[in-house]
Amino acid sequence: MSSLSARDRELLAAPVPVLASADLSDGSQVFFREKGPANGDPVLMLHGLGSHSGAWRGVMAGLPGHLRAVAWDAPGFGGSSPIAAASPSVADYVQRLLQFADRLGIDRFDLVGSSWGAMIAAGVAAEAPGRVISLGLLVPNA
Repeated sequence: MSSLSARDRELLAAPVPVLASADLSDGSQVFFREKGPANGDPVLMLHGLGSHSGAWRGVMAGLPGHLRAVAWDAPGFGGSSPIAAASPSVADYVQRLLQFADRLGIDRFDLVGSSWGAMIAAGVAAEAPGRVISLGLLVPNA
């Protein structure tokens, strides 16, 4: 494997944005990290299984300053409330993400997901296509 470039090392050494939380109307809580201006162009970032919002640290560090980058801890990860269903479906995660975006006042957004997060992102694009400006799917799995 090749060594990391100086730029890659710089991005990966960037401080992790502070963890925040949002209370949703159904009583659940979502933890997330945010970087950029509150009125910036929103980009929502969804991690894969076994990961968390901090995994987007290097990506968030490299984004242009006009973007509002928001990386969530998916339900049941980090401090985020799990979904109550015994076997939650992609649709359950989609609904939680849309509730979360609503809570943050984000109507339309660019959306990127990695691994399992890519499956949720694809579900969001199918369920609410008018809200998704662009969609990036990184190593999606089922």
